[in-house]
Amino acid sequence: MKSTQIEKNNWEKINKIDLRVDSVDLIYKEDLTIKFVCGFENLSRGRCELFVKEKKKRKIDNFFIHIDKA
Repeated sequence: MKSTQIEKNNWEKINKIDLRVDSVDLIYKEDLTIKFVCGFENLSRGRCELFVKEKKKRKIDNFFIHIDKA
């Protein structure tokens, strides 16, 4: 029986994200929201949708990138 090696988690922390803006949409429903459809310049592949809206509560701003999917 062959043993298989367990792969380590190869996630890296990066301090800078370069985005290429492909399109911008202005959405007005209850609040005003700006939607950016972007591609990553300094990551090997991927796209994202970035939503910008007014901050109403005191909470931490986060930006997560899941690069385990094509």
